Amino acid sequence: MPAKGRVLVVDEEAAVRRSLGAGLKQAGYEVVACRDGLSAIHEWHAAGQKGAGFDGMIVAAYLPDLDGLKLLKAARVLHPGLPAVVITRFGDAQ
Repeated sequence: MPAKGRVLVVDEEAAVRRSLGAGLKQAGYEVVACRDGLSAIHEWHAAGQKGAGFDGMIVAAYLPDLDGLKLLKAARVLHPGLPAVVITRFGDAQ
């Protein structure tokens, strides 16, 4: 059965990437996981060259090399309708 879509997961913690990836794969999605923003940009570019692209994105708000919100803004410029979820490990909404 073909995948429902491709999702880019970006988080510095391997356990978070594994957990999100496992859940998404179980739901029928193809997952590409990256540990930082630069890796995500590289994967995005490589996917675009192959004509594969992404159908959604889950990104950590804080990444070690590039702010996750800046990464999301860049993705929105290239793909305005891209569904995205921002995650954070902090409990305070502020």
